[in-house]
Amino acid sequence: MLFSRRRGITKEKSVQTSVMDDDLRKLLWNIVLVLLFETEPPGKELRNEARLEAFTAKLWHRFLKETLDTLPRYWSQVRDYMRNWLFSCEWFAVYDFIEFAYSTFGDLDKEEFSEGINSVLESERAGYRFVAGKFIPLMDEQEGQAIEDAIRSAEPFPGVRTHLRNAVSIFSERKDPEYRSSVKESIDAVESLARIISGQTKDSLGKILPGLARDLGVHPALGKAFSCLYGYASDEGGVRHSLLDDQSRVGLTEAKFMLVASAAIVNFLIQKSQEVGIGHRGVKKSPPK
Repeated sequence: MLFSRRRGITKEKSVQTSVMDDDLRKLLWNIVLVLLFETEPPGKELRNEARLEAFTAKLWHRFLKETLDTLPRYWSQVRDYMRNWLFSCEWFAVYDFIEFAYSTFGDLDKEEFSEGINSVLESERAGYRFVAGKFIPLMDEQEGQAIEDAIRSAEPFPGVRTHLRNAVSIFSERKDPEYRSSVKESIDAVESLARIISGQTKDSLGKILPGLARDLGVHPALGKAFSCLYGYASDEGGVRHSLLDDQSRVGLTEAKFMLVASAAIVNFLIQKSQEVGIGHRGVKKSPPK
């Protein structure tokens, strides 16, 4: 902590949720500048680099809603335009652009980019964290990393990754987020993976878990804990049941917990299945000779 903070001369910033001060805006721009715009020579003509031209065309047409006949000629002109735009736009538009760049710029080092953005968000007390390409309400580093790790480790399982990404996307909605739907997607990720590992492709997670826990050598108490989480989401009064219409029973706290817990379970199941030699279809692999 700096001297001025230790001595109480300057005060700790308030958490920035619906605002963005100059320091936060500048530091976010520095990450964008270094990891996006400075990865290419500024004098490069867009027409000579198809991927830069494609990114800029999408940026102009889909994000900025500018006319295509005003497209810049050089990469440096794109950089300068976006710098002026970023320092004059609304606070939330900065986050919108970062999400757009993450999903659209093909050569972006997404892991380094996310780490850089999150470092700035944490140091400047922003009320959000950047997880799987989305800004979501405040999480600590370990929680966000658990979700990122689950999405990365689930690469061989497209359905699992889709459910996790959907859960993050819904959770990140700034206006009227449907937290119940986020919880549903979180649990669906676990159920999808459990079906793949067990080979019981038509059974529900509740039916799969006892046998799967036994096959993976999971302690009965831990297996029971997994079942309880599933019960919260899926029994007659649970989140996934069609009779539950009261959204107020599932808020940000519940959705955050289920997202982090489900990501942790996905990581756990993938690692345990590898440890005991269970393949993707519930078929045990032959031990190495």
